[in-house]
Amino acid sequence: MVVGELGVELRVSSFGAVSLLRDMFWGPEHGLRFAQEQASTDRWRLESMCEGVACIDTVQRTLVVQSLYGCGLPLPVRRVYLAMLTATWPGWSVRWAPRGLFDVLEHVCLDPEIVRDSPGADPLPADWDLAADDSINTVVSVRTEAGELFFYGAGNSALLPDLLEVGPDGVLAGALRRPELAPTVFPMSGLHLDLGRRAGGYWTADTLGHPVDDPEWPGWMLTCWYDRYEEQLARTDRALKLPEPVAAEQIRQFLNQGDQPAVRDEMLAKAWAVLE
Repeated sequence: MVVGELGVELRVSSFGAVSLLRDMFWGPEHGLRFAQEQASTDRWRLESMCEGVACIDTVQRTLVVQSLYGCGLPLPVRRVYLAMLTATWPGWSVRWAPRGLFDVLEHVCLDPEIVRDSPGADPLPADWDLAADDSINTVVSVRTEAGELFFYGAGNSALLPDLLEVGPDGVLAGALRRPELAPTVFPMSGLHLDLGRRAGGYWTADTLGHPVDDPEWPGWMLTCWYDRYEEQLARTDRALKLPEPVAAEQIRQFLNQGDQPAVRDEMLAKAWAVLE
């Protein structure tokens, strides 16, 4: 989507989300060219059908971007990518859209309800908490009323929305309780529950859809930490150990995929300077 003096220009692509974060990386001119190459439309996609979104606001000089294909970058790496993106868009405000299409609609003062379409989560399988350390998608930490900590490691059969959908009783039904947890791959999300305070929080690298449905969490106060996984680390006494990805190498591999624009060397020089 391009916002100009004459209003909003909406574009759509069936496969654009795959390369979206790379195409936005090479600066405003390349980003605008990429947007204008996509098909023009006057209809918004429903949120469940949208895998990526970019709002290039030339009036406010703001870029709002998100892609599910960028969620494969571990959160610490994605933060470095966004810092580098700021360097290749000098004079622009650059931000990630944690709620995807909803954030873009709010940026242009439209009601997000026009694209809301999320189906309910599937029932959790009985063995949802049996993920091996190299296949953990969501880390679940629980502090008991006595102050003790235990952990679950949830695989792809129990994504964060699934866990939030079933409420505390469903989350606590897991059988495999670990005194500590050290995933070998950086997880996509995390959920922390404090049973004594009946409070908790969650973070995710994925798109945040609907807010938590209160009827599933009666008497609880849940906080969305967006991508701030450090909030969970601070509440788990270092018993939760997350790996430290090598950001520079992963970003280099990410950017080397796909077509390479003429401005590649110039933009990379600006971007890598951020890390020096």
